[in-house]
Amino acid sequence: METGAHETLVKEPQKVKLTPRLKDYGRDMVTQGFKPSRIRNGMARRFGLTGSELLTLRQVQWFVSSYSKKNLHRNDDYDEILSQIDQLAYGPTVSDTNPFSFGWKRDGRGKPDVGNGSDEKPFLVGLTTKRLLLNAARDPEAFVFHMDTTFKLNQVGYPVIVCGISDKCRSFHLMALFITSQRLEDIYATVLTELRRIFASVSGGRQLVVKFVMADAKAAQQNKVVRVFGADCEFVYLMCFYHVMAKVHEKLKSVPDRLRDQVMADVYDLHFAASQDVYDEQVKPILTSWSDEEQMVWIRGYFERTWVTSAFWRWQCFHTPSGYATTNNPVEQFNRLIKCDYTLRTKHKIGTLIQLLADCCGHQSVTPRIFKESPEATQQLNARLRIFAAAIFLWA
Repeated sequence: METGAHETLVKEPQKVKLTPRLKDYGRDMVTQGFKPSRIRNGMARRFGLTGSELLTLRQVQWFVSSYSKKNLHRNDDYDEILSQIDQLAYGPTVSDTNPFSFGWKRDGRGKPDVGNGSDEKPFLVGLTTKRLLLNAARDPEAFVFHMDTTFKLNQVGYPVIVCGISDKCRSFHLMALFITSQRLEDIYATVLTELRRIFASVSGGRQLVVKFVMADAKAAQQNKVVRVFGADCEFVYLMCFYHVMAKVHEKLKSVPDRLRDQVMADVYDLHFAASQDVYDEQVKPILTSWSDEEQMVWIRGYFERTWVTSAFWRWQCFHTPSGYATTNNPVEQFNRLIKCDYTLRTKHKIGTLIQLLADCCGHQSVTPRIFKESPEATQQLNARLRIFAAAIFLWA
């Protein structure tokens, strides 16, 4: 047996270290929302690193986590979220395109009081810019006001309320985004009240007046729209026709195909009625024809109760002026843009979501978008017209 110290000329393998160029590349990728595994693979391709020169996935994960928490607000620390909201606070020196937060007051310590997410103190913060708000500083008959809720943007399940207007070519123009913890009646009232308050502040005392409001069949939402706008606005509460069709189609799942097709065709006929008189002439015979089928009696009761005699009966075309949207599709497409271009279909922490939505407001403010005050044919409609004309020419 040998005793004493044993030495070898072979060095222990050293860990690969993050070089300045790898850090710079990693920061850029983290800011764009890439995952650690994709960043690691990108480093290998970008700098031609071999297996022994490449960082381990754990090293990249630690770097991404540290940088995100310190610089990109990727955490749910309440004090840091308050500090972030405070830094975005609205003030007279804010430029037209810089995003700012609103919808909250300061507590006794001078910090933002945005609630804690409980039923007693729901969380609420709004984000917008001056330019976005001033989109609605025009004749109320020139636009439709949309309010919709989108989900799956953050890890705690808070919904985001999107408020905006659509013009006579059905293009959507964002006004504000609200992050909230609950979908309560009082929340909708607070959202609309704060939107009107900040609009008046930005526009020099001008009131936000609406003529057409498009939304889904939510009683809480409608009640608060009436409560906030009803005092000084004579507006029409329009129903999203897609929402109507989706609910009707859901009720028809157990109905035979023949009867289901009949109901859907009848609902479309009612939707495209040219006037109130035409609609009144059509709706009674249609409902009577449904009663002739035993399987359709309950469908008639549901449809009449929900879409004919309730407060959500304005889903026909004649309620909406020519060129305006008859569904919430403009705002739904904007919700899709948020998920595709900003959140990248990932659920983020609240701090990150606030920054992403603030960036969205800023980008929308500087993106050239003309507000159309008269209907115009879209490229899709013109293309369909050319196809139709060519088909007629071939048949002739």
